[in-house]
Amino acid sequence: MTTPRLWFWRTDAHIAYRFGKMLPRDAKLGVQNTREMLLAETLLRDTTHRLNSVALPWPDGYPVPRLGLPNKGFAPDYFRFGSYSFGSRRLRDVMALPENVVQHVPIELISGGEAVRDQDYRLLRVVAMQPAVDLDRSECEIEERISLVTGQPFKIMKNVVRFVLLDGLQPRTEVFCIEEICSRILGVDAFAERVLRAGCTGGSSMRSTTCSPARAWNAIAPPTASPNGASVTSTEPHPGQYARKTRLHTRPRLALRLW
Repeated sequence: MTTPRLWFWRTDAHIAYRFGKMLPRDAKLGVQNTREMLLAETLLRDTTHRLNSVALPWPDGYPVPRLGLPNKGFAPDYFRFGSYSFGSRRLRDVMALPENVVQHVPIELISGGEAVRDQDYRLLRVVAMQPAVDLDRSECEIEERISLVTGQPFKIMKNVVRFVLLDGLQPRTEVFCIEEICSRILGVDAFAERVLRAGCTGGSSMRSTTCSPARAWNAIAPPTASPNGASVTSTEPHPGQYARKTRLHTRPRLALRLW
């Protein structure tokens, strides 16, 4: 069975850089209760006995991020602060995914201009997850542990140099976390295309490849055609080099930076 085309989902590097430059200038920016959130993550991991707690639904009654944002010059549809992702109302509407796939948790916005408040940001957690890595063909250390819940052994990846997706991988949902590396998120064509067409800002999607985690984010797919006559263009990397990033051209071509 052929694996459908998949895309790695990440924050746009330019947006992340801009936000990062603002942080030293104003201590009130970012998540102000990081310690409280980290303790809650630890509690979630301990009570569920799951190592991949970042991909678990955020329970009712747990603390929510107290988020400070600039008064002007920053209001993307998607951005990250540390391990926390945030999405706008428009992004939520475009995703149109059930809560068992993507969870949107209300936050406490403590600062931000009108543009920020119009975005109605929420904490965004991709909670759909499935096995996706061929451990035998990946370059990493494999550690076997025993689940405290089921008593069954399971394997975790450590010191990952290069990981390979399973042959014939069939996504159960439009977007999901890789179970073996839950910080990595994959999406299908329909998801990427939908977000691209809506004009959402702050994120990007790159074609999944067989490579190291660092290079996977920059790996670029060969030219393909997309609906409505638009074409997606790219440049393949030379062996041993990073792929060249592309810029968005609204006409007549679309590069792979999707949103």
